[in-house]
Amino acid sequence: TAKSMKNFTRFDEISEKENFIVLYPQGYKRQWNDGRAESNIEAQRLNIDDVGFINALIDYVCSQYNIDKKRIYVSGPSNGGFMSSRLGCELSHKIAAIAPVISTFPVAMKEKCNPSSPLPVMIINGTSDPLVPYNGGQVKLREKTRGEVLSTNETVALWVKHNQCGSVPVVTSLEDTDK
Repeated sequence: TAKSMKNFTRFDEISEKENFIVLYPQGYKRQWNDGRAESNIEAQRLNIDDVGFINALIDYVCSQYNIDKKRIYVSGPSNGGFMSSRLGCELSHKIAAIAPVISTFPVAMKEKCNPSSPLPVMIINGTSDPLVPYNGGQVKLREKTRGEVLSTNETVALWVKHNQCGSVPVVTSLEDTDK
């Protein structure tokens, strides 16, 4: 929920110190129509226009406040992470970067994703996530399917292709200091 994201991230506390606006939008019945086209998720089954909602929300906030329109960022975990990716595909003309967390990329959106310009992307996933499979496949929650997704590596490759990045990645491994 929007409230749980506010409590979890505490971005509003950072925004007060760093002088930026943070929003915690909430999807229809606590779910986003994130592009997985999964009938077990009501917002997706009903084809709720969440891209239109976020587009209108961006326009509204920009009309009410002095916003640097070149610095609009989107992030979210799980369903919100998938929604971040969908927004990156469909609203790249308004969004400066995305940071999907605990999500990869919906198979159903792979051929539909055509950002109008390159888009910086930060992807944060765990290799042992019990819900969103790092190696791709079906997302499952309490034995219900939640849509088929690409692997994390396929998701990175998709954004590399869209952003016309070089094919040789720079990989940096960090020691786990909080075991």
